[in-house]
Amino acid sequence: MATGQEILHLKLMSYKNKGKTYVRAYRNKWIAPIPEEAALGKKGRSVPAVQIQVGVIQSSGMVKMSSKFLSLHPEFAQQDWYYLNHDLVDENTFFDQLPAESVGFPNKKPVEENVAIEDTAADGDLNDEAADDENPEDKEEGNFKFFLPHYALKGLAIHQGIVSALAEVFDSKHAEQWISYAIYQILKGGSADCYSDWAYHQILPRVAQNLSGQEVTKLLRTCTPEAWDEFWAKRFKTLQKKQAEVDGRIPIRYCAIDSTSINSYSSAEQIEYGHAKQDEGLPQLNLATVLDQLTGHIVYAFAYNGSINDRGSYSYIYERMKQAGFPMDQIMLISDRGYPSNSMLNKLINDNMAFLTGCPIAAGSNEEKWIFEQGRELERRTQAWDRIHRVYSHTVTESWQKSNKTTAKVYSHLFYDPERAQAVRSNLNSLVVQVFDELSHGRKVDQRLFQEARPYLKEVADPKGSQHQTPKKIWVIDQTAVNRTADLAGWLNIKSNVVEDSSVAIDLYRLRGLIEQGFDQLKNQLPGRRLRVTEASHLGKLLVYLIGCDLRLQIRHNLMLQQERGPNWKMELPGNSINKLLMSMDRYTVRRNRSCEYWLVDLLPKRVRDWLTCLFRVDVPAKRFRS
Repeated sequence: MATGQEILHLKLMSYKNKGKTYVRAYRNKWIAPIPEEAALGKKGRSVPAVQIQVGVIQSSGMVKMSSKFLSLHPEFAQQDWYYLNHDLVDENTFFDQLPAESVGFPNKKPVEENVAIEDTAADGDLNDEAADDENPEDKEEGNFKFFLPHYALKGLAIHQGIVSALAEVFDSKHAEQWISYAIYQILKGGSADCYSDWAYHQILPRVAQNLSGQEVTKLLRTCTPEAWDEFWAKRFKTLQKKQAEVDGRIPIRYCAIDSTSINSYSSAEQIEYGHAKQDEGLPQLNLATVLDQLTGHIVYAFAYNGSINDRGSYSYIYERMKQAGFPMDQIMLISDRGYPSNSMLNKLINDNMAFLTGCPIAAGSNEEKWIFEQGRELERRTQAWDRIHRVYSHTVTESWQKSNKTTAKVYSHLFYDPERAQAVRSNLNSLVVQVFDELSHGRKVDQRLFQEARPYLKEVADPKGSQHQTPKKIWVIDQTAVNRTADLAGWLNIKSNVVEDSSVAIDLYRLRGLIEQGFDQLKNQLPGRRLRVTEASHLGKLLVYLIGCDLRLQIRHNLMLQQERGPNWKMELPGNSINKLLMSMDRYTVRRNRSCEYWLVDLLPKRVRDWLTCLFRVDVPAKRFRS
């Protein structure tokens, strides 16, 4: 982007007058000495040919343009301009080139460090300004505080019904402590003992300002199983009420359900050894999460024993949500192939519960028979091609008998993805041939690869062995198993008792990717990969992590909504990172010289103001306030 010098074709300088720093555009011209001066040995001199007052530099580095300058150069009125290295630059250039030591303290020295005075007469003023910065009163601890990330995240939590649900369950005082500690985990991710050090430099409610590590632990212990369920149920009702006010009706929530394992050395009863999805060999608990696929809200979550697999937990999730008071007629559970069983689907049908789930294609099932007998013909049906999802589809209506002897319709959707089928077959052949070759030559095989290839290999007696000796065992490829997997490659079966349209069914099913983003936020962006707590406080710690995860997901969701409005509403995260977004916002502080004064808020650029209103759904803070 063009800079101020490039637009004006003039040089820029800064100078001080009565405590303020101004920017001037200028061009000098060279005056040659007259003959009399030359005879005396005097040289020529440079004098101003053009001088234009641009404006005054604000504490944030932004230049407030004078009305006269803007009338002469209206092209500068279209955006915010900052003074950096004798030039006017845009906001992104200014903050990208700030020295590292100024990040977080934008009003302290960046402007002065980057402003050079062109004329020697102003050098004294610059030295006076540097002396002012060394004023002991100005360095007194507590004269400035960070506030913007906490202000934004708390505002988002209020908007999403988190704070009101915490207040209903734990009371308003403890709600402030819960949300402040959750925001601390988002911003710093430290131990409870370090919370008070972080809180000292923040603008927080008094009840959340001076919590010791022991008090934080006591707070976490108040999250009992009953309080846990009550929080999620009340939060869900708040969201439904808000949405009903917008749409005029209570919406159906399309909720993905999935689970992940969290390692822990806690003595909690639920910590057990099980099938670890990460960090094998460590004790764990399982965390099941129900997440609204369209809004990114965490609807419900609960922890259960680490040794229980996904299929065994499905019915328990359903029963827990019913007992917690969730209106199950307003929720459609969407799950992958690891969860459903015929008995569970029967239970959902008998309870008139809406569901959409991926189902394994079992050996000998009607789905497998249809694929083997008619599957290849599907590619020849032009009308079966879904151009949006790039799959072929076929739907069969099944009749399931309910406990009251009536019947219910279940739509069984079969999808064939030719690109995925080709990739699966190619990878399968490569894997089996590689492992078989290693075994045939007596070489050591990677254990992980062997476990993947084992279903397609079998041991048989060597036909070339001697009849008078114990038969030698050799490995051979089980071509029948390979062929079955190759024939089923690329096929997906989705069943639902409400979604008849196959295109809608696969669209909803593929939205499940959002829940994987949630687990990524929990484990990689928050300290939720490993649980380091006692048995009495592990639920409270999980609740804090899930609140943090929910807020981060909402930032992403709000960004997506903003980008969908069109090119004129384009908005990007710095580095496409929420962490970098929050660090960028942490540059802006509030400050005061004495405790009796108002807190003054740093000037916020337009980009930051847009972040607050669009991503966090909060108003731009007042320019000054009392704590």
